[in-house]
Amino acid sequence: MKRSKLSLGLLLIGGLALAGCSNNQKTSDVSTSNVSPSVESSTSVQSSTEEKDINYTLKVYDLDGTELLNKSLKTKKKDSLFVDLNRESTLDADASDLGHYINSINNSIIDQNYFLAIYQNGKMTSTGIDGVVLADGDEIVIRNECWAQFDETDKLVDKAFYQYIKNYLIEDIKDDSVQDLWTDADHCFSNYWTYVALGVLKDNGYNIDIKSENTALYNAIKDFDLTKLTKTAYGKYYYYAKAFGVNLDSFKTQYESFIENSLETEYTPGYSQEYSIPFEIAPAKSLNITSDKITALVNTDYVPPFTTEWSGVTYSNYDGYNWFQTINLLFGKEKNETTLTAISQLDYSNETPTTVALSIATFAASNENVRKSEYEQNEKDLVELLLESYDSNLGLIKVFSTDEGINYSTNQIYASLFAYKFQRDSTVKYIPDPKAVNIFA
Repeated sequence: MKRSKLSLGLLLIGGLALAGCSNNQKTSDVSTSNVSPSVESSTSVQSSTEEKDINYTLKVYDLDGTELLNKSLKTKKKDSLFVDLNRESTLDADASDLGHYINSINNSIIDQNYFLAIYQNGKMTSTGIDGVVLADGDEIVIRNECWAQFDETDKLVDKAFYQYIKNYLIEDIKDDSVQDLWTDADHCFSNYWTYVALGVLKDNGYNIDIKSENTALYNAIKDFDLTKLTKTAYGKYYYYAKAFGVNLDSFKTQYESFIENSLETEYTPGYSQEYSIPFEIAPAKSLNITSDKITALVNTDYVPPFTTEWSGVTYSNYDGYNWFQTINLLFGKEKNETTLTAISQLDYSNETPTTVALSIATFAASNENVRKSEYEQNEKDLVELLLESYDSNLGLIKVFSTDEGINYSTNQIYASLFAYKFQRDSTVKYIPDPKAVNIFA
């Protein structure tokens, strides 16, 4: 999503100096000729100061507060901040007649709700980066500020979201094993929740090219024997292939045959059907596959019984594995108020973060604000309850109190948190063309 030059100018003039989405235009070869003519310093002033050193400190912080850069610099030019920053870090930036518009510093991921602000000696500057006039002894700090009037809970959502991408998701993809693609028919593509989460990101404007990060896995997915696919394997393979940019024409042909000949036609309460059918039919939405079976399933007036059997164990509460309601919504059916009310009234005090998160996803897919007061429990909404498991040292939401790190459920939690975030962001008026919540496809 590229901002217009007009909005760029307003940003620069208004002092909101740095913000935006990457267009992958690197600026390692940017020279001072790109400095905005609107902020020219007079020749007499420059020549009188070029012989005198200006010593200053430049600090850059990431959205989560991580320090990206901290250097003591020396220059002879008062307007050299952009040139110095470009020399000392890796920038992704646009150059225009109005000045430079910086998208990313040292590969940071910029969130659409935040902009990079410049502080000079503790005060936000009233110009863009090209208009900052340096003085000896200055401290320049560049850090993220939030456009929206979010409370601390929603800011923590964005922070947790960001840290998951930066500290876990990309490394998880790099380390994913080809051997994990197929263990048996019921447990194939064992890391598929990683790719569900990645699919949500890509559908909402995040460009994460993973082909080069794990070429072995890419080749395995590209060359996979599609005749081995059964039941949930279709949906799981779809998310892997989509994430790696694999051509899906052959998959679509075989998938249409599976839907026609093998797709089950009704939801049976319990783990198997309630969990598998959504993963079997969801990719049809983006692949434009139509079927009488799918139509019948989507239009079924079914409300989950709020008990789920998994591996012989019956769970007494809605545990998030029933995605039927979400699938209905993705296919355009109206939200089921009975289901949402029942979810909101459950006692989550003894439930895992996964249960809370996947319930949040159903609200998000219903375009329903789960943080409304009527959904609070013990004066906390479900998002606040989920974030109680956030570990600031780990930088992630911990799945169980005994976890030393992360496990399979982490990606489920974050895919659901993404769904909430995108539903929330779609209501923020200043964001142009907000993306719709789309959990599965």
